[in-house]
Amino acid sequence: MLTNSAMARMRSCERKYYLRNVVGLKLRGKSEALVRGSAFHEGIDLQSPEAAVEYIRKSSDIKMPFGFFDEKLEERAVISEVMVSVALDRWSDWPDRREVPFRLPVKSLNNSFSRHYDMAGVMDGWPSNNPNSFWYDRGGEWKTTSRLSSDYILNLSTRAQPMGYCWAASEILQRKIRTMVYRIVQTPGIRRRTKRQPETIEEFRSRLFEYYADKPDLLYEEWVTFSDQQIKDWQAQMWEIARRANDIRTNKRFPIMND
Repeated sequence: MLTNSAMARMRSCERKYYLRNVVGLKLRGKSEALVRGSAFHEGIDLQSPEAAVEYIRKSSDIKMPFGFFDEKLEERAVISEVMVSVALDRWSDWPDRREVPFRLPVKSLNNSFSRHYDMAGVMDGWPSNNPNSFWYDRGGEWKTTSRLSSDYILNLSTRAQPMGYCWAASEILQRKIRTMVYRIVQTPGIRRRTKRQPETIEEFRSRLFEYYADKPDLLYEEWVTFSDQQIKDWQAQMWEIARRANDIRTNKRFPIMND
């Protein structure tokens, strides 16, 4: 099975793909940013800030004894809660189907199907079946970032993942899906006060809401539309990656390491 992450590893370093996807090495833990992003997706999927809070609480490897309060964990939970809350307040029209998994055969430009690989993923916002819906010919991707800059926005137009998801949705729905709607929330640049003028978790939550109210530009929407040629190029690249990945997996190709 090829996912966007697996294909990204192949593009960056064949050796990295080999060690992770063939040998099976795993990361020892997830970064705080990755956990926060997953919690944000959980909250948007269920349209519930509380769902993001529960995700953060369950993500901790350290289980506190009954009656003890993990303040650091609760700080992270409050940040995720507020990020989901302000996103739901900013945008009321979300796709009816969210976090939709898909899997379909890898296909070449001449309509040959791979005997070895499927392409799979999870699309944040799935196109609607209602022709009158805003989401009829669009998919959705929700992002969190520590720095919402012009370079970050520009980079969205060349990312492989949304091209792949547009291709997959087009294949499954049998109509062109060429536009990805990005909804992005920047993580807050403030932290809870614990030394000078210490504040409670509730006070920190209130200050976070005020922070986002004062900085509406920290929530941003960008539409990225891909050409038919870009989608074809992505499909050709997927086919080539699947071919090379199979050669690596069957010891027909040495996985080259990128320094």
